[in-house]
Amino acid sequence: GLVLSGVVILIWIRKVYDFSSLAFGILLNSMSDGVIALDEQRQIANYNPAAAGIFKDLVLMTGETIDRLNGFPKEMLGEDTKKEFCLNDHFYEGHVEPIVDEFGKNKGFVVLIFDVTETRNYIDEIKRVREQAEQANIAKSAFLANMSHEIRTPMNAIVGMTAIATANIDNIQQVKNCLKKITLSSKHLLGLINDVLDMSKIESGKMTLNMDIVSLRETMEGIVSIVQPQLKAKKQQFDVFIHDIEVENVYCDSVRLNQVLLNFLSNAVKFTPEGGTIHIALSEEE
Repeated sequence: GLVLSGVVILIWIRKVYDFSSLAFGILLNSMSDGVIALDEQRQIANYNPAAAGIFKDLVLMTGETIDRLNGFPKEMLGEDTKKEFCLNDHFYEGHVEPIVDEFGKNKGFVVLIFDVTETRNYIDEIKRVREQAEQANIAKSAFLANMSHEIRTPMNAIVGMTAIATANIDNIQQVKNCLKKITLSSKHLLGLINDVLDMSKIESGKMTLNMDIVSLRETMEGIVSIVQPQLKAKKQQFDVFIHDIEVENVYCDSVRLNQVLLNFLSNAVKFTPEGGTIHIALSEEE
């Protein structure tokens, strides 16, 4: 539409130099794109209603040079004959084309102004959607990278406790103890898997908290059970100190609490030398 309108105007103006002709006036008036005709001195000779709608002062500028028109990008009068500019919250693309006769003599200029606001907004929207998609992919990658590490810890606990239970199948108390620890690890693993399956959280990069009453004693027992196989593998000693606890039950997200504590303990196991000692203290503050 924009290119075709410009081509039609250029062909017409190159053939017709009588700006007051009725046919040319009808053509100009029917166009939605702005057209301004200039003489050899770049003085405003004629314009269509669309151009007057773009440049409010145009009706007072006939016979004046175009560079005095308020809002007109003067760069278009130099080497930069194609220019995008903003005026009255609209984006426009302007072109200045010379009018020459059959002998190559300059007879004036024609200024074509296209409103590209919708096109610009459409391009901006595409960029915005693309940026959102890229951010969602980054969030997915970061989320899954973290989860791959966090899922490994309870999985190792389940595998380790299953092996211990199998090796002591005749020891019912040992098997019960292993099954209890497997249950705790499985519950934590299920919470992590639910997070992975909730793609809306991953894409938005946000996490929601599922608040509930949680026992600190059971939480500590659970995370100790989960990291126990890693501790045994590195022959590390693990001590837990609990003191000044007046309220055992707290209101929080148990999965998030387990994640934080397990990350601390996993890093402690990882960076503590083989045969070393790890201490964890739990206390209540006012």
